[in-house]
Amino acid sequence: MFFKPTHREKAECRQDEEAALGLRSTTLPPLRLSLNFCWTFFGNITQALSRLLLLVVIVKWEGLETVGLWVLTTSLCSSVFTCCELGLRPLLICDVRRVHPFQDYYSLRLVLALAGAVAVVAFGGFSYGPGTALGLLAIVAVGRTFDSLSDICYGLLQREERMDRIGAGMALRYAGGMVGMLAALMLGYGLVIAALVDSLVAALVYWFWSRRNAKTLLAGFRRPANPAVAFIVEDLRWSPPRRVWLSLLWLSIPLGIVAIEINLATNLPRYLVDSILGRESLAIFATLLQFAAAGMIFVQALGNALAPRLTRYYQSNDARRFWGLLARFLGMTTLLGMLPLVLLWTESGRNILAWIFCHQLLEDPAAARWLALSVCLLYVTGPLGRGVTSVLRFHSHVVIRGVTLGLMLALIPPLATTYGLSGAGMGLTLALLLTLPLYGWVIVKAWKIGGHSIALPQRDQRTTHRAAA
Repeated sequence: MFFKPTHREKAECRQDEEAALGLRSTTLPPLRLSLNFCWTFFGNITQALSRLLLLVVIVKWEGLETVGLWVLTTSLCSSVFTCCELGLRPLLICDVRRVHPFQDYYSLRLVLALAGAVAVVAFGGFSYGPGTALGLLAIVAVGRTFDSLSDICYGLLQREERMDRIGAGMALRYAGGMVGMLAALMLGYGLVIAALVDSLVAALVYWFWSRRNAKTLLAGFRRPANPAVAFIVEDLRWSPPRRVWLSLLWLSIPLGIVAIEINLATNLPRYLVDSILGRESLAIFATLLQFAAAGMIFVQALGNALAPRLTRYYQSNDARRFWGLLARFLGMTTLLGMLPLVLLWTESGRNILAWIFCHQLLEDPAAARWLALSVCLLYVTGPLGRGVTSVLRFHSHVVIRGVTLGLMLALIPPLATTYGLSGAGMGLTLALLLTLPLYGWVIVKAWKIGGHSIALPQRDQRTTHRAAA
């Protein structure tokens, strides 16, 4: 028998939700949107430049074959962990009413991250057997486990609009990891030892930065002055499995599928190029794609800063501010996406890239042009995807990303077989272009239908009403 709240209890529930929306930490209060963007941009640009410089050094010192092994290993770990992590971080960011306490998000993420590490090692043992590849996979998986725990702490900080702690943490993580890996490679210790240093940096950043800042933020939440308002105590600690985890899993599965699809949208073309054209072609494809997508750090930074604000505008039914903010976001990312397109379509830009990396990367100018065009379209999907998530249309986002992946599988193999790297870039471009209209249709439809909130389970509503009484 389901509990059916009365009109009075519904009104009290709305008051509780409004109070939860206005509840802020006293130890780490929210920052201005401009500061949040600057800090997130700083963290993302540090990450992108660090990984790009690392690729340059591996190309120069170890060769394209080692670059291919590193790209394949990190891509595999990224795909497995994205699958295991589900969509807990975006769900936590959207949970601005604090329906579920943070300790449930954290505990569930810990279990899923450990499962991801075990899955990576098991897959490596089955596919490669004992050897360098398995050792490298295991080491990268350990580092990725600590990154996953830092990520859920960053989700909490992002929900409370404290991007400064996220940006600084990302800078410590990736700049420190880059310096450690470069030192190991230049001293001749090889890629495995360099990856071990990178994983150690990930563990130190989680324990001494991400975890500590999350605890500091949670310590600043005080009980509301009105004793009739329901209040959920949040903490960073292990919480034994309980029934609410099923609710979290159910809500996060669509977001998790979207995260997997976004990850596959980056890595699936790499897998296809590796299987069709070989390891050296993979190194060229991945390096060009990563360089052209360097501007995505701006898109990610701006998206991370705007995501909580867009969600609050939608849940408070403020259409004017929502559409204005989303339109500015889309305009800026579209202009930014033109930069790599202009660079890779000009001879002088290609000469600069050949000098930075090696001439082998630009032996096929047509492939560089197609990849630049696909990255330009990828920039546009950033704000549109944020918009779909902000209006809480998680299942629709799953469908859109699934259509994109299906088009990649249908277009890239035949085009790559016929035209080589140019065909791979052509297939990626067409797959992204054909799905762009779906994003706008979903966002517009969401505003027309309404339903601007995450529904509380019936049991949670009953508990809230009784606590308020």
